[in-house]
Amino acid sequence: MTLENLQKISKNLTVLYVEDEESIASQVLHYLNKFFKSIILAKDGEEGFLRFTEQKFDIVLTDIYMPKMNGLDMLKKIKEIDQTQNCIIISGYSEISLFIESIKIGVDGYILQPIEFDQMSQSLENIVDKIDKTRAIKEYQENLENLVSKKTYELKISSKVFENVTEGIVVTNKNGIIISVNKSFCKISGYTRTELIGNNPSLLNAGLNEKEFYKEMWQSIQNKNTWSGKIFNKKKNGEIYASFLNISIISNEQNDVENYVGVFTDITQVLEYEKDIRAKDILLSQQSKMAAMGEMIDNIAHQWKQPLSIVSANIGVLEIKSEFDDFQKEDITIASSSIMNAVTYMSDTIDDFKNFFNAKKIKTYFYIEKTVEKTLKLIQSKYKNTDIEVVQNIENIELYACENELVQVLLNILNNSADAFIKSTIEKRLVFIDIKKVKNKISIMIKDNAGGIDNNILDKIFQARFTTKESNNGTGIGLYMSKKIIQESFGGSIIANNELFQYNNIGHQGACFKVMIEYKDIDDDQE
Repeated sequence: MTLENLQKISKNLTVLYVEDEESIASQVLHYLNKFFKSIILAKDGEEGFLRFTEQKFDIVLTDIYMPKMNGLDMLKKIKEIDQTQNCIIISGYSEISLFIESIKIGVDGYILQPIEFDQMSQSLENIVDKIDKTRAIKEYQENLENLVSKKTYELKISSKVFENVTEGIVVTNKNGIIISVNKSFCKISGYTRTELIGNNPSLLNAGLNEKEFYKEMWQSIQNKNTWSGKIFNKKKNGEIYASFLNISIISNEQNDVENYVGVFTDITQVLEYEKDIRAKDILLSQQSKMAAMGEMIDNIAHQWKQPLSIVSANIGVLEIKSEFDDFQKEDITIASSSIMNAVTYMSDTIDDFKNFFNAKKIKTYFYIEKTVEKTLKLIQSKYKNTDIEVVQNIENIELYACENELVQVLLNILNNSADAFIKSTIEKRLVFIDIKKVKNKISIMIKDNAGGIDNNILDKIFQARFTTKESNNGTGIGLYMSKKIIQESFGGSIIANNELFQYNNIGHQGACFKVMIEYKDIDDDQE
């Protein structure tokens, strides 16, 4: 050890020096101060032992022969307290018996007087080096103990998590043989640990997944070190159940596969719940269609009144002329033409309604302007009888989607406006339809001046079964289905609020429905 290293290490060490001769003590202290900052001097063995009991010292330097208690007796008492205490004797006596006794006590060095400081330096280097290594070993042991304690705790936590999570966990070796399972997996599969360990997970194969499914699974595991997806397994009792499975690889330092870990989540109940939700949605959709059908039949009745009157009037004219023998070929031609026009109109009306009630969700290319025209045609008699004027500002955008679903949404909103006007006393009844493209979206805004929606229920109008109409007039599913269609079929959103606005310099107030749907270029849709 170099002098520089000795000084660096020893500067933080504490020394107890026991010497009764002042001249020797002064000389030694002067030398020791080069290395040690904290040095306590005691004048005999009794005082030295007292100082030792009061604080911890890294090194004890002592003379042998001193009044009250000699150095050897003091060291014996010190060693009884701390067997590892580092000690050096400085003495002018060189009897063999003293050396032997010093060795028995466990002294680290013996320096003869008169003192040769090179010898003292070597003894100090040895003992400081010993202290440094002892501290390093102790620090290493403490770190190792802390690490072991931490890892032990982590293992305990991991073990508890492994055993108590609701997900089933299976661990296999690199050959795919099960080496460990948790109790949740035993519960899910119906097998005991003993029955599972040593087996291949194919024991659980329900036979419902194709070979291509497993091929893609293992390709993903090999390429990405993980795979996740839905899989069907078979319990011990033969019952089939669905799981969401995540498989991960555990590799060693050489990146070789050591284990596969599979985490199974039983999703049978989730799938049943989703199935139930889908059934309810289908029922709501059917009920929504039936509710719309009732309104449509009412519209058909209104729209057929005029053509039926024309048919009736023409037949009446022919009957009268027949009675008076006033038949002319021209009369029959005119009446026939008028009747055929009325019948054609009625037939077209039926076709319009039949197309609306087509249950097939077929995507086609259509222009939104034409879709609005079709929708207004379906309710034209209701709007005419309610004296509603429609103000349109529509960009003629081509869209690829299920047109009937968009008609259903528009119809629900427009019918709600008509119903609101029926209950109002407003003379100038207006409905505004604004449609335009905004970046990659299509904005559809429909508003009226019927006074608006009660703010207390505004946040509830899209809920299923919520209606403000009389029990025999409303189902509360029209706007609910409209929101569902916009979100799921068009990837969009629909909101409603009340607005104050100006039209032709006159102030109005009413409900405003804002629909935003995704728009893709026709080329993108075809891809």
